[in-house]
Amino acid sequence: MAQTYIHEKLLDISLLKNKEQQLSQLLFELPDNGRSPDKFIFNISSISGWIQYSNKVELFKNTNYRRLLKTEGEVEKKAKEFLNDANKEFYRFRSEQPNKNDIPKALFPNVSSLRTGTITIVINSETLEPDHWLCKFQVYLEGSIPVIGAGIDVRIGNDGRVIALTSHWRPLKRNSTVEIIPLEKEQINNEHNHTHGHSSNTNAEEVKPILCYKLEGESTYQTHLCPYWMIPDGHHFTYYPASKESLIIDIFQKHHSNGVELFAGILGGSGGDNYDFAWASWDIYDWDNSYQDLGNASSCQLGIGVHNAVLTVTDRRTKIGIQIQKMIYARGERVEEEINVIA
Repeated sequence: MAQTYIHEKLLDISLLKNKEQQLSQLLFELPDNGRSPDKFIFNISSISGWIQYSNKVELFKNTNYRRLLKTEGEVEKKAKEFLNDANKEFYRFRSEQPNKNDIPKALFPNVSSLRTGTITIVINSETLEPDHWLCKFQVYLEGSIPVIGAGIDVRIGNDGRVIALTSHWRPLKRNSTVEIIPLEKEQINNEHNHTHGHSSNTNAEEVKPILCYKLEGESTYQTHLCPYWMIPDGHHFTYYPASKESLIIDIFQKHHSNGVELFAGILGGSGGDNYDFAWASWDIYDWDNSYQDLGNASSCQLGIGVHNAVLTVTDRRTKIGIQIQKMIYARGERVEEEINVIA
């Protein structure tokens, strides 16, 4: 039987967004939730839960860099201490909430899930002197499985103070186990040939799939953190579902004289007609006034123009939802192309 791995449900971000002011005080002792833009910035993305903090009084304002920590080891230790202490404070905060069972026990990944990427001194471009340290962490679950798209950046100023933080992470609410689907050798060969051609000097046998999780971008809807197979081949990466719950979606296009027809492509999930669709778009030259709800079918139509199309797919059986955005150039030119819907 294939090995099983944790399958995480992501937190409803509104639970964090509604506590934004309290969290700013809890983590950084900000009295005004960063509403003094000349001093502090603190924001939790309402879609992804990514956290952005910046102390503008100190960031790129260092006048005595000799008070910076001296070694990379000290910087790494201080950054991990901050994240560990923040999780402890968050846990205490959680215990005081009436809906604590809906709130995860940690705001950031456990320190044991972090791998140090780079630690560098950042130079002030105006003074050409050291300003602060930047410590970048990557996130791994189950010890060795990378979370693609996740990361924590901690900027440390004088006397070891955290003066900025960027958290590309979303707290995990609930765990379950899923069975890992092995990747077929034929899929690896097909992907290699598609990327390099049959006459390539590289060998498909040397391509090693990597089991990973995939966290979507800051403005992208996502409900679960599921496992995928990532096939690296040169500078090209392709993902395949690594469990029956994992979903991959794409938008396919068929152009005609009046615009373009868009089709939903789905790989993985429950299959059949177990999916709900939601389409939307806006004109990239008129973002504020051109939003369109394009319906809930598996395809939709767009007129001539340059559009940003958004497709959200939800698997009704597993309740897993995922989203993709794609730029669509509809020039009114008829293009005959095969639509390979991957459901």
